[in-house]
Amino acid sequence: MFLSRKNIETLITLFCFVIFLPFILIFMQYLEPLILPVVTDVVFERINDEWRVTFNKVRNCELIGVYWFNGETWFLQEFNNQFTRPSGPTVIENWPVPDGVNVETDISIARHKCHVLWNIDTPFRQ
Repeated sequence: MFLSRKNIETLITLFCFVIFLPFILIFMQYLEPLILPVVTDVVFERINDEWRVTFNKVRNCELIGVYWFNGETWFLQEFNNQFTRPSGPTVIENWPVPDGVNVETDISIARHKCHVLWNIDTPFRQ
């Protein structure tokens, strides 16, 4: 069987696509939040016994929830579209903080749904 130069180039291209596409998809879910975060400039302010959160929402994505980590345990705070906001500067009064979470010291990650490939995990408070 004789392969022309064009057929060989096509086979090489197809082979590279099949081999590298899974790696690209795997790494993009970790690179996308670094390159294109959903929220930036997050500030928690304590007002009496409530928390006010201000942030800039850069992308128009659906908020799934916030994960809090206190060094030993993860706490999931699901919102069911309750706090999904349009892009732009946002202020949320009376942010509900789950029991067992210390807003001043715990790490939190906001999880958003921006497209069908994967969820975007953006550091919300580090």
